[in-house]
Amino acid sequence: MASLAQGTSYIKNFLKSEDCLATARALKMMGVEIFEDPEGLRVIGKGLWGLKKPSHVLDAANSGTTLRLLMGLLSAQKFSSVVTGDRSLVRRPTGELLSLLRSMGAHLQAHEDQYAPIHVYPPQKPLHAIFCEPRQPSAQTKSALLLAGLHAQGVTEIKETVLTRDHTERLLQYFGASISLSEGRIQLRGSSLEARSIEVPGDLSSASFLIALALLLPDSKLEISSVGLNPTRMGFLECVSSMGASLHLSKDRAEETKESFEPTGSIEVSSSSLTAIKVSGALSVRTIDELPLVALLATQAQGETHISDAKALRVKESDRITAMAQELGRMGAHIEEREDGWVIEGPTRLQGTLVKSYGDHRVAMTLILAGMIAEGETEIDSIDCISKSFPSFLQTLSTLQ
Repeated sequence: MASLAQGTSYIKNFLKSEDCLATARALKMMGVEIFEDPEGLRVIGKGLWGLKKPSHVLDAANSGTTLRLLMGLLSAQKFSSVVTGDRSLVRRPTGELLSLLRSMGAHLQAHEDQYAPIHVYPPQKPLHAIFCEPRQPSAQTKSALLLAGLHAQGVTEIKETVLTRDHTERLLQYFGASISLSEGRIQLRGSSLEARSIEVPGDLSSASFLIALALLLPDSKLEISSVGLNPTRMGFLECVSSMGASLHLSKDRAEETKESFEPTGSIEVSSSSLTAIKVSGALSVRTIDELPLVALLATQAQGETHISDAKALRVKESDRITAMAQELGRMGAHIEEREDGWVIEGPTRLQGTLVKSYGDHRVAMTLILAGMIAEGETEIDSIDCISKSFPSFLQTLSTLQ
């Protein structure tokens, strides 16, 4: 957003994870000036039409978000470009997004018509707005369509039957776009953006690992401050509350967060006896990234936990449904893999052993927590992937007393 705005934006609390850095590298290749200052990033915006043709292929690395956002952004540009990613990312399908962008007049080609590398060509005519209702709930698809809609003629309207993360809509509103939001419906008119100062709140998905650890380790108490409490990201907190977690939320006053486009606050959590729950439908969508953590918690909960409607986990950085079933199973968990989730019987004392991360950051971090509560030594084959989203994870764990 800052790159597309008029003027200079300042971004505080920028996360130097591989995903965010991949996005910044791609924007720099298109002429955006991004500088690192003591307090964060300074971004000199180019306006909606100020990007230039990149000299090389744009590499989204392992970031599905980067890939899809660039697809939407590049669809409207007057130059050709190619976007690709690593071995994992080129196996993640983009078929529905391709189809929707083409319906706006975009010209894109993909391997087997759904996989990266994505070749993007200038549209023959300016993009036109559409009304759409994506079949698969996806904040990435929605956000890509909004970036294309920002450059399109008319009013782009997106209807969601299941609400997904709304960070992009909030950002567009904060940067001054002509956008109208109502329950399950977004209307965006092509409009310019103005530079802003932004403070990015702490990421609730990353905080969820610390929350889970505090719940699992005896005699624990933890407070996490300045964390984002966006209603569309609260699925994990809903799950653990239903499991009986001792959890307390305190929201920050609005005047204290004037540079934040998101609600923020503090979370207090302590060791808890957990009981089994059922996770399905809209709750599965809201919790999709944290469901491997819910699966780990379920191994220590009393009763049989059912997690379903989570088939999207099969096309993440790894097939997370299979990965968690196999690796927690190796540690002695009673976990049954289903097509769209798991059935988990608890509580079970886990046993340390050799496990695999599949090069997936969330699988790796979940298995580290599993090893911390298991009997004996746990060895994980690779944890370099953690730098994708939470590069300071081990350092943060080491600071907890």
